[in-house]
Amino acid sequence: MKRLTVLPLILIALVIAVPFFWGNHPVRAPQGLTAGAQDWVHSLRHPGTVRERYPVDRVRRPWQPGAPRLGVHVYWEARAGETEQQTWESAQRVVNYVVGLDSNAIAISFPFYTSGPDSSEVDRGPQTPAPERMAILVHEARLAGLRTTVRPILDEKSLSPTNDWRGGIRPASSKQWFQHYQDLLTPYLQMAQREHVDTVTLGVELNSLQTRTAWSQVITDARQIYTGELAYDANYDRFVARAPNPAVDITGIDAYFPVKRPPSATASEISASWEDWLDRGRTGPLPDLIFSEVGIVAREDAFRSPSNFEKAGIFDAGIQPTWYEAVCAVAHDRQVAGIYFWKTDFGVDPTKPSKNTQGSLDFTGYPRAEQAIRDCFGSDWSAPPG
Repeated sequence: MKRLTVLPLILIALVIAVPFFWGNHPVRAPQGLTAGAQDWVHSLRHPGTVRERYPVDRVRRPWQPGAPRLGVHVYWEARAGETEQQTWESAQRVVNYVVGLDSNAIAISFPFYTSGPDSSEVDRGPQTPAPERMAILVHEARLAGLRTTVRPILDEKSLSPTNDWRGGIRPASSKQWFQHYQDLLTPYLQMAQREHVDTVTLGVELNSLQTRTAWSQVITDARQIYTGELAYDANYDRFVARAPNPAVDITGIDAYFPVKRPPSATASEISASWEDWLDRGRTGPLPDLIFSEVGIVAREDAFRSPSNFEKAGIFDAGIQPTWYEAVCAVAHDRQVAGIYFWKTDFGVDPTKPSKNTQGSLDFTGYPRAEQAIRDCFGSDWSAPPG
């Protein structure tokens, strides 16, 4: 009888000892373990979770230093009442979708809010995913071998009813604004450090604040918490104007260059227009620059206003793949450090065809657009160095 009790006692001891020695973070496994060992530790912490039933796929060609970052933006607005189990399921589903596009990188973009264009306060809102939940997606992405970026972006719905743009905010006190912003960033920087996120983007399209000296303190404080790469993503007009960027490790441009071409324009014609735009900011290779957002509305006249998803127009499924092919060619030619296509949404089932026929920056469920991304990421340009 005593022999029968030995095995259960050993198992109980292990269940208690493992969290004690290795910590109790809900998604982090000890570093240095094999994938199988990490799965075993995870199963102890999360008995019955979905990860054992629906494991994430692996990246075909993981990113290596010197190779381009081939990424997809996952935009995450938190949903009220979503359980941790549902977050796991959505994380696995979206990671598999991103891997299926032949990506080697993922950018997790998420909203924060203010109370108006003149407000000196910024904060999380009901649709801002908590750092603890975001860690689940980061964990699954890293298991898949994806390079990870975390990226806060000011939600423009909080600038209504004036319909201002995030790049035009004018806080009454910029000092207070940056203090609140640092408070907002801190828990995400802490999560990024714990979960070994590769890059944290400190700001996105903040034109009116881009040259403020307060960024130096934001960067200094961030480096006290997080040891990974820090980035800033400028809007394309700031790149063209050669406006100074915060002194981060790498800079991106949200590249929505308007192109005066008809809907029948070829990818080569679009590429030529892009080259002209880039030459206004810098000529030649751009190995220290990322095309941090590349996207276009699936609408007939979108070449002239690629980011204007509010304008009504005729749906055209051919616009996105032409644009993606053109920009991919330019990225290759200019030897940029990476390209991230905007976007798919967290929580959306990417296996179902899109129901949006009015035009959207989202490419999910548009087969031709998805294939254009695969073609870009599967090209010779994307091969690892050596």
